[in-house]
Parts: sequence; C-alpha cells; structure tokens
Amino acid sequence: MQRHSCSKVPEAVVAANKVASLNPFFKVNIRSSHVEHGSLTVPVEFFRSYAKKSIENVILQVARRQWTVKLLIYRSPHQGCFSAGWSSFAKENSIQVGDACIFELVNSETMLLKVS
Repeated sequence: MQRHSCSKVPEAVVAANKVASLNPFFKVNIRSSHVEHGSLTVPVEFFRSYAKKSIENVILQVARRQWTVKLLIYRSPHQGCFSAGWSSFAKENSIQVGDACIFELVNSETMLLKVS
C-alpha cells in the first residue's frame, strides 16, 4: 500500500516542523500509544478556537478519501483525542510510530482536516 498521509523519514519530521499554512493547523509526531491504543491526543485549544459550534466528530481527508473520527474533549486536564475512527484512518494510511502528521483545517463548518 502506498503511504499517502505521513512519512517515517526523519527529514519529514524536520520538514513538518517548518510547515506554514494560511489555514490553522497542528502537528503530531506519532508515538506507539497513538497506534496501539487506537486514539490520538490532539490540542483541545485548537478545536475550541476554530470550531464554529460544539463538535463531536471531525472529518480527516487524505487525497480524495475521507474518514469521520470522533473527537473527545476532556475537561481535565484540558486534553482532547481522536477516538472511534482513528484506528481505521491510521491503518488505511499506514501510519506508523515515528511519522509526523499535519492536520490542516480547511473547513471550520464541517471540521474538515486535510492530513499530510
């Protein structure tokens, strides 16, 4: 399977740290817990800042494919995570430990995030 969304090459992590976009975005370096436990910790303040309304799901997009992923927001310790749907997304995009992923908000109405 060709890997579309993330790259394990160390240079990709460095490149991800230099990304600039006109759209709001956040970066995550994939750790073993993100792959093994089926969830991904995300910056809750990102969603509080950019969501137009209360949200329960986000849409992750790679090329022309989309996945609906549940967003859980915890009151304490002010964390959030992608849960249901994250495992399928990670598996279908061959996401592995060491990958660097960028989540770029391209539609705040539908919470569509382009992943690269």
